[in-house]
Formats: sequence, C-alpha cells, structure tokens
Amino acid sequence: MKNVKINLNDKVLTSPAGQQYAFDVKSGATLTITGKGSIVNEASDSKTTAVVLVEQGGLLTVNGCNEYPVIDAGGHGASELCLWIFGGKAVINGGYFYAETDKNNEPNTCVYLSGEHAEVEINGGYFKSDGDGTPYGKPGYHYLVNIQNSVKDWKVVINGGTFENTDPRLGDDRLGAPADKWFVNGDVIESKDGHGNTLYTVVKK
Repeated sequence: MKNVKINLNDKVLTSPAGQQYAFDVKSGATLTITGKGSIVNEASDSKTTAVVLVEQGGLLTVNGCNEYPVIDAGGHGASELCLWIFGGKAVINGGYFYAETDKNNEPNTCVYLSGEHAEVEINGGYFKSDGDGTPYGKPGYHYLVNIQNSVKDWKVVINGGTFENTDPRLGDDRLGAPADKWFVNGDVIESKDGHGNTLYTVVKK
C-alpha cells in the first residue's frame, strides 16, 4: 500500500502533455492533496482527461478551503474532469474545483463517478463548471457532480461545500437524487455573488 501526501506550498503543478491524468490513485493506495497552490490538467483532443483518477480500492482526500487547493480540469479538449472517481472514493474537505467547457463549447464535470462502488463525500470546497446542460436538454444545469448513467452502485454524500448555479439537492442530471444514493445532509443557503451567479452553500445541521 502506498500513502502519498502532497502539500502544494504555493506551487502550480501541470500534468505533462499527452498524459491522461496528473495523478492515478490505484487500488490500495491513498493520495492526500493540501496546501495553497494549483494542479492544472492538460487537455487532449482525443481522450478524456482528469486531474486525478481514483480507481476502485483507491482513496483520495483533498483538504483546504473554498479558495485552494485549486483543481483545474483545463478545457477546450475532448473532455476534461477535475476528479474521475472510477470505482474508488474521494473525500473532499476543501478546494476550488473548476471545469471549463470542451472544444465543442459543451460543459465538463468537476466530480465524475463511474465504475461500480464509486463514492464521494463532500464536506467543503467550491465547485464551478462553465457552460450548462443546454446541449443535453438540461438548460441551467451545471455539471458539478455527475454520475455515469449505467452505474448501479454509487454514493454521493454532501455535508458541506458551495455549488455554483446548480442546487445540489437536484442530484444527477439524468438519475436525480435517489434517497438511497444521494444524500445532502444540511440546510442549503442560496445567495448571489458579484457576477450574477447563484451560489448554493450546504451548511451541516
């Protein structure tokens, strides 16, 4: 088992060109990301890329506040994700997660769950995805947490965090928020920022 801790320490890490993930957390491994700084993904014209891939049996923890660490999915490629939870688990205690639009000006996802047993626990952080679901018949919906439609066994627990322009209580764009899989444990406070965006902040009871 490998346990890796990364303190960004005011640095900017960029995934090498042509590499699909900046970090790949394999089964039995853990990765903890903390500190003020950024990890920026390099987009690909032909492949789905992610800042972090978490495979089944892997565990990712992100610690910070709403401003950092910055997890930047990049954009203007085939498809870009901040976190790709492929059967593994992520615990998000903070961080700024940002996904730009792809090369077709369609939205990308901050946290994407695929593969059976994928799980995310969100206790804090800020989630922003440019563009909305208009190309997919979901105008106004921003892909902050998204589930692969074919996955049967998954879990989303939201205890905190701020979600830009999409209420986390809505759940997945296609699967909704089934009571046994999608949990929002707290009050959701709606506010506006200085740029006309609606912010939904989950405050644990």
